[in-house]
Amino acid sequence: MAGVMGHVMDSIQKGAQGLMTTDEAKEFADSNRLIPSFDATATDPSDVYPLHNIIPEAEWKALSVSAFDSTTNDKERHALLPHRSSEWVRRQLKAITTSKDSSKTKKKNLHQSTSATKTNLLTHMFALCLRLENFAADSETLAKDLSMSTTEINQLFKSLGCKISKLTDRERTRLGIAGNAAETKRAVLTAPVEFPKPRLKRKT
Repeated sequence: MAGVMGHVMDSIQKGAQGLMTTDEAKEFADSNRLIPSFDATATDPSDVYPLHNIIPEAEWKALSVSAFDSTTNDKERHALLPHRSSEWVRRQLKAITTSKDSSKTKKKNLHQSTSATKTNLLTHMFALCLRLENFAADSETLAKDLSMSTTEINQLFKSLGCKISKLTDRERTRLGIAGNAAETKRAVLTAPVEFPKPRLKRKT
Protein backbone atom coordinates (compact mmCIF):
# COMPACT_ATOMS: atom_id res chain seq x y z
CA MET A 1 0.00 0.00 0.00
CA ALA A 2 2.84 2.36 0.84
CA GLY A 3 4.26 1.51 -2.60
CA VAL A 4 1.17 2.53 -4.53
CA MET A 5 0.78 5.73 -2.51
CA GLY A 6 4.40 6.54 -3.26
CA HIS A 7 3.83 5.79 -6.94
CA VAL A 8 0.79 8.09 -7.04
CA MET A 9 2.59 10.90 -5.23
CA ASP A 10 5.63 10.54 -7.51
CA SER A 11 3.36 10.76 -10.56
CA ILE A 12 1.68 13.84 -9.14
CA GLN A 13 5.01 15.46 -8.37
CA LYS A 14 6.50 14.67 -11.79
CA GLY A 15 3.47 16.11 -13.52
CA ALA A 16 3.45 19.13 -11.26
CA GLN A 17 7.09 19.94 -11.93
CA GLY A 18 6.32 21.01 -15.47
CA LEU A 19 3.67 23.50 -14.39
CA MET A 20 4.39 27.15 -13.90
CA THR A 21 2.45 28.12 -10.80
CA THR A 22 1.67 26.70 -7.38
CA ASP A 23 -2.08 26.94 -8.08
CA GLU A 24 -1.71 24.95 -11.28
CA ALA A 25 0.38 22.34 -9.46
CA LYS A 26 -2.30 22.07 -6.76
CA GLU A 27 -5.07 21.68 -9.36
CA PHE A 28 -3.11 18.92 -11.10
CA ALA A 29 -2.45 17.11 -7.81
CA ASP A 30 -6.08 17.35 -6.67
CA SER A 31 -7.37 15.90 -9.95
CA ASN A 32 -5.15 12.82 -9.56
CA ARG A 33 -5.94 11.86 -5.97
CA LEU A 34 -7.34 8.37 -5.33
CA ILE A 35 -10.06 9.66 -3.03
CA PRO A 36 -13.81 10.37 -3.23
CA SER A 37 -15.00 13.48 -5.06
CA PHE A 38 -14.64 16.40 -2.68
CA ASP A 39 -15.71 20.00 -2.21
CA ALA A 40 -12.58 22.09 -1.75
CA THR A 41 -14.65 25.14 -0.81
CA ALA A 42 -16.60 23.46 2.01
CA THR A 43 -16.42 25.30 5.33
CA ASP A 44 -17.68 22.36 7.41
CA PRO A 45 -15.97 18.93 7.57
CA SER A 46 -19.30 17.19 6.93
CA ASP A 47 -19.50 18.88 3.52
CA VAL A 48 -15.98 18.01 2.33
CA TYR A 49 -16.96 14.48 1.30
CA PRO A 50 -20.75 14.43 0.75
CA LEU A 51 -22.27 11.06 1.63
CA HIS A 52 -23.46 10.32 -1.90
CA ASN A 53 -20.01 11.06 -3.31
CA ILE A 54 -18.90 8.08 -1.24
CA ILE A 55 -21.92 5.82 -1.72
CA PRO A 56 -24.16 6.59 -4.73
CA GLU A 57 -27.67 7.53 -3.65
CA ALA A 58 -29.27 4.57 -5.46
CA GLU A 59 -27.00 2.12 -3.62
CA TRP A 60 -27.59 3.91 -0.33
CA LYS A 61 -31.36 3.58 -0.73
CA ALA A 62 -30.96 -0.11 -1.59
CA LEU A 63 -29.27 -0.88 1.73
CA SER A 64 -31.55 -2.79 4.08
CA VAL A 65 -31.26 -2.52 7.86
CA SER A 66 -34.50 -4.33 8.69
CA ALA A 67 -32.60 -7.28 10.20
CA PHE A 68 -30.88 -4.93 12.62
CA ASP A 69 -34.12 -3.16 13.46
CA SER A 70 -35.64 -6.46 14.58
CA THR A 71 -32.85 -7.18 17.09
CA THR A 72 -33.20 -6.41 20.78
CA ASN A 73 -29.60 -6.35 22.06
CA ASP A 74 -25.96 -5.88 21.06
CA LYS A 75 -25.28 -9.63 20.94
CA GLU A 76 -27.98 -10.19 18.32
CA ARG A 77 -26.79 -7.22 16.27
CA HIS A 78 -23.17 -8.36 16.46
CA ALA A 79 -24.16 -11.82 15.19
CA LEU A 80 -25.43 -10.21 11.96
CA LEU A 81 -22.06 -8.68 11.09
CA PRO A 82 -20.09 -10.32 8.25
CA HIS A 83 -16.80 -9.48 10.01
CA ARG A 84 -17.35 -10.03 13.71
CA SER A 85 -13.70 -9.60 14.70
CA SER A 86 -13.62 -5.89 13.84
CA GLU A 87 -13.39 -3.86 17.03
CA TRP A 88 -14.00 -0.63 15.10
CA VAL A 89 -17.23 -1.91 13.51
CA ARG A 90 -18.44 -3.35 16.82
CA ARG A 91 -17.84 -0.04 18.56
CA GLN A 92 -19.55 2.02 15.85
CA LEU A 93 -22.54 -0.31 15.76
CA LYS A 94 -22.94 0.06 19.51
CA ALA A 95 -22.67 3.86 19.25
CA ILE A 96 -25.25 4.01 16.46
CA THR A 97 -27.77 1.78 18.22
CA THR A 98 -27.26 3.62 21.50
CA SER A 99 -27.88 6.92 19.75
CA LYS A 100 -30.93 5.48 18.01
CA ASP A 101 -32.37 4.16 21.27
CA SER A 102 -31.67 7.51 22.91
CA SER A 103 -33.49 9.40 20.17
CA LYS A 104 -36.51 7.16 20.59
CA THR A 105 -36.69 8.04 24.15
CA LYS A 106 -35.34 11.34 23.30
CA LYS A 107 1.48 -8.00 -13.02
CA LYS A 108 3.19 -4.53 -12.91
CA ASN A 109 0.41 -2.70 -14.69
CA LEU A 110 -2.09 -5.17 -13.31
CA HIS A 111 -0.54 -4.85 -9.86
CA GLN A 112 -0.64 -1.07 -10.02
CA SER A 113 -4.25 -1.13 -11.15
CA THR A 114 -5.24 -3.50 -8.35
CA SER A 115 -3.34 -1.44 -5.78
CA ALA A 116 -4.92 1.77 -7.03
CA THR A 117 -8.36 0.17 -6.76
CA LYS A 118 -7.60 -0.94 -3.21
CA THR A 119 -6.39 2.54 -2.30
CA ASN A 120 -9.52 4.08 -3.77
CA LEU A 121 -11.71 1.62 -1.86
CA LEU A 122 -9.92 2.32 1.41
CA THR A 123 -10.14 6.10 1.06
CA HIS A 124 -13.87 5.84 0.35
CA MET A 125 -14.24 3.62 3.41
CA PHE A 126 -12.21 6.01 5.56
CA ALA A 127 -14.30 8.95 4.38
CA LEU A 128 -17.29 7.08 5.81
CA CYS A 129 -15.34 6.39 9.00
CA LEU A 130 -14.73 10.11 9.38
CA ARG A 131 -18.45 10.82 9.15
CA LEU A 132 -19.21 8.17 11.79
CA GLU A 133 -16.54 9.45 14.19
CA ASN A 134 -17.33 13.15 13.92
CA PHE A 135 -14.32 13.72 11.65
CA ALA A 136 -11.75 12.49 14.19
CA ALA A 137 -11.11 8.87 13.19
CA ASP A 138 -9.38 6.25 15.32
CA SER A 139 -6.71 5.15 12.85
CA GLU A 140 -4.97 2.82 15.32
CA THR A 141 -8.03 0.62 15.77
CA LEU A 142 -8.64 0.59 12.02
CA ALA A 143 -5.03 -0.47 11.46
CA LYS A 144 -5.46 -3.43 13.81
CA ASP A 145 -8.75 -4.45 12.19
CA LEU A 146 -7.26 -4.29 8.68
CA SER A 147 -3.91 -5.87 9.64
CA MET A 148 -2.08 -2.82 8.31
CA SER A 149 0.40 -0.51 9.97
CA THR A 150 -0.85 2.68 11.58
CA THR A 151 1.59 4.57 9.36
CA GLU A 152 -0.09 3.18 6.22
CA ILE A 153 -3.55 4.02 7.53
CA ASN A 154 -2.48 7.53 8.52
CA GLN A 155 -0.97 8.08 5.08
CA LEU A 156 -4.34 7.31 3.52
CA PHE A 157 -6.12 9.65 5.91
CA LYS A 158 -3.58 12.35 5.04
CA SER A 159 -4.45 11.85 1.37
CA LEU A 160 -8.03 12.74 2.36
CA GLY A 161 -6.77 16.01 3.83
CA CYS A 162 -6.64 14.87 7.46
CA LYS A 163 -4.06 15.91 10.02
CA ILE A 164 -2.80 13.29 12.47
CA SER A 165 -2.81 14.82 15.92
CA LYS A 166 -3.80 14.43 19.56
CA LEU A 167 -7.16 15.82 20.54
CA THR A 168 -7.48 18.64 23.04
CA ASP A 169 -9.40 18.11 26.28
CA ARG A 170 -12.28 20.10 24.81
CA GLU A 171 -12.36 17.98 21.65
CA ARG A 172 -12.30 14.73 23.62
CA THR A 173 -15.16 15.95 25.79
CA ARG A 174 -17.18 16.91 22.72
CA LEU A 175 -16.61 13.49 21.17
CA GLY A 176 -17.17 11.57 24.40
CA ILE A 177 -13.67 10.06 24.36
CA ALA A 178 -12.21 8.84 27.65
CA GLY A 179 -9.36 10.78 29.22
CA ASN A 180 -7.08 7.73 29.12
CA ALA A 181 -6.99 8.15 25.33
CA ALA A 182 -5.36 11.57 25.62
CA GLU A 183 -2.08 10.36 24.12
CA THR A 184 -3.72 8.63 21.17
CA LYS A 185 -3.50 10.48 17.89
CA ARG A 186 -6.49 10.66 15.57
CA ALA A 187 -7.04 11.49 11.91
CA VAL A 188 -8.80 14.86 12.07
CA LEU A 189 -10.55 16.46 9.10
CA THR A 190 -11.13 20.21 9.11
CA ALA A 191 -12.54 22.56 6.50
CA PRO A 192 -11.68 24.02 4.10
CA VAL A 193 -9.84 20.80 3.30
CA GLU A 194 -6.08 21.07 2.72
CA PHE A 195 -4.20 18.30 0.95
CA PRO A 196 -0.48 17.51 1.19
CA LYS A 197 1.31 19.87 -1.16
CA PRO A 198 3.33 18.34 -4.00
CA ARG A 199 7.05 18.87 -3.66
CA LEU A 200 8.20 20.93 -6.61
CA LYS A 201 11.79 20.80 -7.74
CA ARG A 202 13.42 23.99 -8.84
CA LYS A 203 14.27 24.19 -12.49
CA THR A 204 17.97 24.25 -13.22
